[in-house]
Amino acid sequence: MDRLMIEKLVKKNGIRFQSMIAQEECAELIQAISKCLRSKDFPVEYERENLIEEMADVMICLQQLQYMYYIDDEELYAMKQKKENRLITREGLKE
Repeated sequence: MDRLMIEKLVKKNGIRFQSMIAQEECAELIQAISKCLRSKDFPVEYERENLIEEMADVMICLQQLQYMYYIDDEELYAMKQKKENRLITREGLKE
């Protein structure tokens, strides 16, 4: 979603409302993951498609959260790198 559309959306609905939407979309992603894990065929096509849809919704919400809470790309990237490095170290994957 481009920045102009995010600005219009936030101006129309407000930060509080869009933040609540982000929470709801994260909950729907959790449900989609659970359905994939419970599937005997791991996962059937419907559940896989639903997972993709919910992932896309959360990705859109992440862009909105980044805009609404003034998080620039560099700050987010630095935190992502820090978390990835910690995961790699913790899991013993460091070469």
